[in-house]
Amino acid sequence: MKRILTLLTAMILTSAVTVRADEAASIKTNLLYDLGTTITLGAEAGIDRHFSIDVMGAYNPWTFSKGVKFKHWLLQPELRWWPGERMNGHFLGVHLIGGEYNLNRIQLPYDMYPSTLDYRYEGWGIGGGIAYGYRWNFNRRWAMEGSVGVGVIHSSYDRYTCGDCGERIGSGTKTYVGPTKLALSLIYRFGAKEPRKPRVETVERIVERLRVDTVYITREVPMRDTLIRNLTDTIRERQKVIHADYALRLVYPLSSSRIDPMLGDNAARIDSLMAFIDRYADDPMLRISSIDIVGYSSLEGGAARNLTLSEDRARAAADLIESLRPELAHLIYSQGKGEDWDSVDFPGKRAIMADPDLDSR
Repeated sequence: MKRILTLLTAMILTSAVTVRADEAASIKTNLLYDLGTTITLGAEAGIDRHFSIDVMGAYNPWTFSKGVKFKHWLLQPELRWWPGERMNGHFLGVHLIGGEYNLNRIQLPYDMYPSTLDYRYEGWGIGGGIAYGYRWNFNRRWAMEGSVGVGVIHSSYDRYTCGDCGERIGSGTKTYVGPTKLALSLIYRFGAKEPRKPRVETVERIVERLRVDTVYITREVPMRDTLIRNLTDTIRERQKVIHADYALRLVYPLSSSRIDPMLGDNAARIDSLMAFIDRYADDPMLRISSIDIVGYSSLEGGAARNLTLSEDRARAAADLIESLRPELAHLIYSQGKGEDWDSVDFPGKRAIMADPDLDSR
């Protein structure tokens, strides 16, 4: 059993050291297990654009009336693959499972130990399996996910007569094939990188501003304006500073920040963005000091929701660039500006924008 615990612990520690410090993470509890009197606590963190590590632990120390007990502890680490946005929507997982148990006078599903009503079992088990799940993110803090899994568990046990101090009457092993996971988890999200407040810089020459919805990429020096300005040069202390801007227009699912390369011509636009970045990163005469990302939303919906959506879109764009150019990760910052009113024009626009309650609608 010590070898089993060592193997599980080594896998968890190896996973933990690869998690980037600036990634969002979460803690969770399995409500189905909790309702069944088993205490659960888990954690999850991203390790790549489409991968995360989830570790769930469970503990049941209770003995019920007439000697009924389902005492056990288990640990279930899982590697997850997210086909779309990480930690949102569908995912597939591969997990290990291991733990110890003490069962008495309890009927288990799938006839795992059909004689537990007459005998007490103590032992350990280890195995693995695959899982499918779906996650719903309600807001920046709360989420819920459901998942099911199947796999194989090999168990070694001692069998006793019923009771805490019953006589041991045998031992054996058993291989179980079937469900290894059933979860409906409540999740608390935390650890997302806060947007950095932009530096205030004097710009000597500003050309016509861009009028584009969605996400804007600003390099070198962020502007104080609500919309990003076009290419601007300034000379200060005999050193030339280049401010290069790029407007990234992407197609999003409704009210979502998920960047899907398969939607519209997103793949071509992402390739164009990376070529823009590489042009400066590969120039030996230039040094990139920062990459500042500003996200915007369209006007549909409430102002508070649109502000959150613009922040999420900016963060998603930052994650995209970090995953494709990890050597630039320490230079990337993001923030959301809410709705892009300056990019649209319609009758009565000035009257609407003058409404003091506009931001609280």
